[in-house]
Parts: sequence; structure tokens; C-alpha cells
Amino acid sequence: MTHRIRTRPQRRQDFAGADLVKRLLLVTDGTVTPMLEQIVGERLVTDRLTQTKTSADEEEARRLGIPTGSAILVRSTDLAGRDSGRVFAHTKALVALDVLPARVRDGLLETAEPIGRLLRENRVETFRQTLPDQTCEYADADAARRQYVIYLNNSPGFLIEEHFLEACFVPRS
Repeated sequence: MTHRIRTRPQRRQDFAGADLVKRLLLVTDGTVTPMLEQIVGERLVTDRLTQTKTSADEEEARRLGIPTGSAILVRSTDLAGRDSGRVFAHTKALVALDVLPARVRDGLLETAEPIGRLLRENRVETFRQTLPDQTCEYADADAARRQYVIYLNNSPGFLIEEHFLEACFVPRS
């Protein structure tokens, strides 16, 4: 007797017209910071970090999949080269603070480390789900941008938007 496993077909975005670097940045389901560091040839740091601890309004709660009024952190930053100061990406994250392990929550609130680096350094197991056909805050139609949810213990912890600037795709000298 043959058993067939039914799976829902995933909608895939078509990036066939994009160059290889852009395609890799858009489809990876892991932290992008180490890959981007290799692409641009230098360590990345956060720049122009702004973050606000607040309660999720209805829209934020819906987008993150948490109850309205839950404690969240709204975090915006640029990823820039440590040595050059060149900005390579703009990011925005909605963070469900109650879902995070204390050491990650403290790291977000007390340091400027990129989220992926904090998760990796604290050995937090995650699952990332890229959201297709979503409107990002950075709405340049030709930009390399993606939006995804990071789950911790099967609960949504982060909703992240990343907008990769042209500097990522220009050959370094």
C-alpha cells in the first residue's frame, strides 16, 4: 500500500531576473548578516538604532500573530560596514518581548547587536518563515527586500523587514 503525503504548495516568488547575490539574500531562511558580511567584505554593525518598547496595537498584533496589548519592541536600524561606515541594509523589526529568552531580550534592550547575531550567540533555536507578497515599509519596487517571521518555540517572536541597498550588489574594490 502506498501512502501519499499531502503538502500545501508553497507560493514562490520569482527572482529569476535578479542577479545571484540578490537571489541568495532574498531566499535564505537563515540569518543574513554573515552572508552579507562575506558579500561586502567587512564586518557589519548596527547604525542609527532606534527602538521603542510599547504595547502592540491591533495591526502590529495581527502582523506578528500575538494578542493586542502584548509587550513589543519596535526596532529600526541600518546594517553598516564597521570600517567603511557604508550602509548596506535598512531593517525594521517588531519583537514579541514575552516570547524571548531573558538573555536575548536583555541583549536587544542593552546592546546594538544585530538580531541574528544575538540569536546565534545565545544558541536560540529558531524557524524562519519568509512572507511572500508582503508590503514592506521600504517600498522601492526594484529593491531587494524581504519580510519574514522568526519563531521561537513555535511562537512568533520577530517580524522583520529587510531592505538591501545597491551597495550590496556593487563589486568591492
